[in-house]
Amino acid sequence: MKKVYFIFILSCAAFSFSCNAKNKELEEAVDLIRKNNCYSGMYVGEAGITPDEYIAFTKMCEKATDKELLELLKDENGVVRAYAADALAYKKAPVDYFSIALDAVDDIETVETFEFCFLDFSQCGDCILESIFPYLSGTDQQKIYRLLLERRRNFSVTCRFLETDLHSDELYDAARKWAEEVNKEDYASLKAVGYISTYKKEQDWNLVLSIQNLDKSIFYKSCLNYIPSHNKELEKIFEEALSEVDQMKEFSLSLENFYECLAVMHNDFSKRMLHIAEDKTGEDNNSKYGKPLMLKVLKNHNSDGFYNNFFEGNEDILTESSSYLLNPDELILDLSL
Repeated sequence: MKKVYFIFILSCAAFSFSCNAKNKELEEAVDLIRKNNCYSGMYVGEAGITPDEYIAFTKMCEKATDKELLELLKDENGVVRAYAADALAYKKAPVDYFSIALDAVDDIETVETFEFCFLDFSQCGDCILESIFPYLSGTDQQKIYRLLLERRRNFSVTCRFLETDLHSDELYDAARKWAEEVNKEDYASLKAVGYISTYKKEQDWNLVLSIQNLDKSIFYKSCLNYIPSHNKELEKIFEEALSEVDQMKEFSLSLENFYECLAVMHNDFSKRMLHIAEDKTGEDNNSKYGKPLMLKVLKNHNSDGFYNNFFEGNEDILTESSSYLLNPDELILDLSL
């Protein structure tokens, strides 16, 4: 009997020692994250090294229990909170992600981020939502989107949502209130105008016009939703825009969306405007901003052969340049971990 008790005591002591060692490693990892105070990815800098804070994060994943990670979500340091959310998502922990998301909406502490060669600043709540959003149900995601809109959270999660066609009366109302306060310094407010344009409501046309000189790319993309209902006004706008084609080459999405608008019009006016634009940029056959970009757009709107004359003699240009034509998705820098 004494032998059994002795073994039991030894087992308890060993378990206690193991827990203490584990907790010590976790504390050391969290302390290092607080000290470095940078929310970094696995590889950073030109050399692609793994920073110490990310190594500490892997220790956090390994040593922390779900309960401990939930406690770390309340830490005073935003980087610790962001990494704690990452760890829960990485472990696919069976926790209440919706409650975490609700808290994240109002977590607007600024944290330094470092991913690859990009050193930047984000709001902690944005980093947290990036990690846990896939674990929310569709219904809960919509609730979070609505809150982000209502509280004017200029998060990357918000901006990506505003590029979708996910519609509801509540989301429209929240986005429109933000769009009514549009200004150039608030990128999400510009996105909000683009989002409400997808509802194609006549009452929003003037809001679309209001961003013409604020963001060309979003403006032209929004105009697509008012073709052909506002063709007469748009023809005048597009004709004046031809003088800016050379400047738009510096912003490929603006130029691509401009070509898209003309291509969708699919009439004699659009063909004439495209020929003028071709004269302005057509000599630039070896650049993704020249004729290859126009042909890329027209190819998607030429099922009836309406734009065939643009392709005559240019087949090689489209084939040779397709490898480096930009996809719009590639222009969105995602610094999530």
